[in-house]
Amino acid sequence: MTPYTTIFDGRARDDVSRAKRWYRKQSVHLAKRFNDELQRAVEELQDAPLRWREWRPQTRRYILHRFPYNLFYEVSGRQIVILALLHQQRDVNTRFPEDP
Repeated sequence: MTPYTTIFDGRARDDVSRAKRWYRKQSVHLAKRFNDELQRAVEELQDAPLRWREWRPQTRRYILHRFPYNLFYEVSGRQIVILALLHQQRDVNTRFPEDP
């Protein structure tokens, strides 16, 4: 089976940079743990992206295990597009408004 490829859209890259910066300010060790957790999440998605149920039509949510963040993503063919990395206390409707 052909492996899935993963890309982070521009806003998701910004989300990741912001989170990494915040954890780096706390401690280098914590930043490394966050980075490792994010990498593990991406690898799990690549192994079975359809394993996580849809959060909204065509958009799925992966909950990180050790940090209070969610990855929101879409699957298109053999490609996973990460749309956002959002803290669990953040109102996701600001990023993903409900359809009218």
